[in-house]
Amino acid sequence: MIWDQIKIAFPNQKNGSRIIITTRNKKVAEMTNVLADDKCVVYQLRFLTEDESWELFCKRAEPTTPNFKKLGKEMVGKCRGLPLAIVVLSGLLSHNMSYDYWSKVKEHIWRHLKDDDLSPQIGEILSLSFNDLSPQMKDCFLYLARYPEDHVIDPDELKRLWIAEEFISEAEEGEGVIMEDMAEICLNELINRNLLQVNNLQWNGQVECCRVHDLVRDLAMNKAKEHKLLVVWDAGKHHLLEGQSRHVIYNEIGEYLKLVERRFDALRWRSLAVVNYLSGKDELKEMKLVCAKFKNLKILDMDRVHLKKIPEEIGDLVHLKYLGLMGPEMYSPIPIEIPASIGKLKKLQTLHGRWRTDYTVPPEICELHEFEYR
Repeated sequence: MIWDQIKIAFPNQKNGSRIIITTRNKKVAEMTNVLADDKCVVYQLRFLTEDESWELFCKRAEPTTPNFKKLGKEMVGKCRGLPLAIVVLSGLLSHNMSYDYWSKVKEHIWRHLKDDDLSPQIGEILSLSFNDLSPQMKDCFLYLARYPEDHVIDPDELKRLWIAEEFISEAEEGEGVIMEDMAEICLNELINRNLLQVNNLQWNGQVECCRVHDLVRDLAMNKAKEHKLLVVWDAGKHHLLEGQSRHVIYNEIGEYLKLVERRFDALRWRSLAVVNYLSGKDELKEMKLVCAKFKNLKILDMDRVHLKKIPEEIGDLVHLKYLGLMGPEMYSPIPIEIPASIGKLKKLQTLHGRWRTDYTVPPEICELHEFEYR
């Protein structure tokens, strides 16, 4: 242990000295407590409250008018109580106290923080946390890039997606440990490393929902692109790249399909998620095109697609292991009918339904011996 090698330099002379060790990894703090014979105290820093965040911000960039104050509070709110982000933001804004400049920073807050000379420490600190992950954990972390900003993540859904994406496979299971348990271990590891924030807990202490801080999401987006793990289609912001078989569509699915048809071999796609897709007149036609073009998909997540009908063509995706079902934008008392063609998906393991949406299940679903409905 490294501690055994360095502790000789800190003799206990009983003079009231203290050693403070800071870390983003909860396990390091717990191990320090064990090695120090329970003579140390582990203090887990919480995120700052809204008032505390504003007080810290104003120490370097105190607004001079109500309009400045309104802008400042909106930006501080985006920091979600993370002291490092607040300090860097206030330092950035303190150098230019013009309303136009503050407005420009607000529009692209994370880009400004990342590019500013005061903030290399943010990228360095977060990258250290990423570099310390195992290869399996790196894939699980980078997969968080699929979620939009401020998205509330269902941990159970995330774990099932990790398994379906084969980030967690049988070959990586420990003795007597099933894949679901391995996924739970990975989830807790990301939480312990502060790469995933707990948003709410259930009555039994289990994580009910979680989020990714915008700065951490930015790291995941950049690293996912670098490692060619997935690509996000956000019209006007991101472009499709060669070599990636996992795609996430944020908007303009019609434009996405046109680009794929012109430039890419859609048969190479293995995973496709449609996020925040609002209703449109061609929605059903577009989803039928998805089923026609991406024949080799193993994962199709349409959980955020607002449709009242699941196309019959869904049965053509015979390689599917995970299917996130679509549903209406608002609660509807009329159940959505799952087509009989679902019986053709012999490899289907997970059928994930939308919350507060009822589905009519055909008898053919009994022919799927590997799947579980959620």
